[in-house]
Amino acid sequence: MNEIVHNIFELPSLIIDQFTIFNSQLDRHINIDKTVAILSAFPVFLLDYYGIEEIRKD
Repeated sequence: MNEIVHNIFELPSLIIDQFTIFNSQLDRHINIDKTVAILSAFPVFLLDYYGIEEIRKD
């Protein structure tokens, strides 16, 4: 999801809401070449449930 919104393939530093993800996908993919990425809700759930700090721990 961070790659879709910020064009960076790494863990986000902030939680990205669903509306922002959709708008980025709309602007970068759907409106240009009519493609979509199927995203799993599981990573978003983990970030919401545990928080970014807990996920980033080694």
